Amino acid sequence: MDYEKHYALLIARAKQRGEIETYTERHHIIPKCMGGSNDNDNIAVLTAAEHYVAHQLLVKMHPSKKGLVFATVMMTTGKNMPGRSKNKLYEWLRIRTVETLKNRKMSEKQKHQIREKNTNPSAERRRKMSEGCKRKPPMPDEVRQRISNTLKGRKQSKEHKENIRKAKEAKKT
Repeated sequence: MDYEKHYALLIARAKQRGEIETYTERHHIIPKCMGGSNDNDNIAVLTAAEHYVAHQLLVKMHPSKKGLVFATVMMTTGKNMPGRSKNKLYEWLRIRTVETLKNRKMSEKQKHQIREKNTNPSAERRRKMSEGCKRKPPMPDEVRQRISNTLKGRKQSKEHKENIRKAKEAKKT
């Protein structure tokens, strides 16, 4: 099966159709883990089912990309969804989740507390958030070596190198 062709057709259809009146999700056409940006020309608006299929196609196209595999797994698992789901089930669950969150009742006091907590975090909360970012364990040497060996001798396209350069520049700013 030509996964690249199907992925291109899926994205082209999403770009051409304009707005749709159903639950949608934003999808990075060139995934961020592959140097893609948050620019509008790198975003496609997909239904949940299309989004799930897009990620399946990306994993089939780039099976060694850990970020793609992780993103797809996160779309298919959860405490109420053991194992893998089908794209229609995923879409159905996402729509139900959004509807549930939209319809929940919150007092003005609760809304204010959430807004305040998110916009003006206390010094203690900022410290905890900072610690959470720093807690990543270092990558074991054997894993680092395995990745290095996998990438040795691999040629990257000019487009891929340019995407990597842009991503690095974006991180600096």
